[in-house]
Amino acid sequence: MKYKSLLVVALVLCAASAQAADSLNCRVVGSCVIRTASVCAYGDIACADSRDSGVYVLNISDKSNPHVIGHTYVTRTANDLVMNSDTCAYIADGVRVARIGLSDPSNPTYGKSTSAGGWVQFVTIDGDYLYASLYSLGLKIFDVSSPDTIRQVGYTALTGHIFQQPIVVGDYCYVNSWDSGFSVVDISNKANPIEVARYRPDTVAANHSEDLAVRGNLVYMSWMTRVHCVDVSDLENITSLGVTDYLGGYVYNVRVSGLYVYVVVGNVNGLRVVDVSDPSNPVEVGHYRDSVAARAVNLADGYAYVTWVGNVLKIIQFYGGGAVVEEGGRSVASRSQLGATIVRGNLFLTGDRRPETGDRVALMDAAGRRVMELRPGPNDVHHLSPGVYFVRSQSAVEKVLLTR
Repeated sequence: MKYKSLLVVALVLCAASAQAADSLNCRVVGSCVIRTASVCAYGDIACADSRDSGVYVLNISDKSNPHVIGHTYVTRTANDLVMNSDTCAYIADGVRVARIGLSDPSNPTYGKSTSAGGWVQFVTIDGDYLYASLYSLGLKIFDVSSPDTIRQVGYTALTGHIFQQPIVVGDYCYVNSWDSGFSVVDISNKANPIEVARYRPDTVAANHSEDLAVRGNLVYMSWMTRVHCVDVSDLENITSLGVTDYLGGYVYNVRVSGLYVYVVVGNVNGLRVVDVSDPSNPVEVGHYRDSVAARAVNLADGYAYVTWVGNVLKIIQFYGGGAVVEEGGRSVASRSQLGATIVRGNLFLTGDRRPETGDRVALMDAAGRRVMELRPGPNDVHHLSPGVYFVRSQSAVEKVLLTR
């Protein structure tokens, strides 16, 4: 036990926030030195897979000071992991899928596991079901409703190689492959998942895709050095609505939150943020580059968790576009006439917002969820977590940044 503790300390020395080497509308909130390929977060806890060194658990309650509080070894190789609560995570462990118990975050446990019958690339959880993409095989579905079992319930073979993270939206699961585009799988019957559509932007054999993200009826698909915004509302006629300009390098990782797509680009081009409010005209609006290459990005609670070559995790906040307002500060930029200002924990809203005008105003979070209704004058926002928010009326949208 003493040796294990020393090893953990040696691998996960944590550092203070770092300054951006080159950034636009992005800032590093906190960082930590840790050997990891990717990180996922839930509430105040994050889990990091470190390939052959197991899984680390971090306390991220203070975004400026993420730090490791626990570690557990895995039996093979931790390829990917996903959290469905702050007490449980699931990992792709070589040819197995396994449960990681987080009831005591300082002492995570390697729990129940089961063979997937092939090399598991990525995993996603939705309710009581775990979805696993297997290299050169396809999609498998596991029932994880019981803490004592992980039971395979469905499988469908898919064409292509290097399947990426499955994305579940309603009755469909989107599975991306490196060389064959993405598949749309009907999962309404978990015992009999069926591929119902496939999309590939063009027929050039050399072109390929590493990742995708889904929001509603839109798929954001990496395609070499760009991202395609793809409409899947009609599965018989899947179409590309728009394509980003060259993003500086090969696009490896794609995530979406609200009206923004976050991508990791190869070499030292780092994290790029794309505004997709108009899918026909996606526009890059932010970036953060470092002297080393980024590996992967995951999103949670308005923050981007980016891992970098050199064993560093950085928590990055995007605050660009629209108005940027800091608590105790003043508006830096504005593209609307809402007139939202934050001073000493109160958001002040100017203008005529009487009920009889019908122009109701709401505060939305970065994922587009309604947080609270706003009224003219001061609105107490002390209880809200720091991050990016949107003040939305019928006629305009203004972005505000709440900091502590």
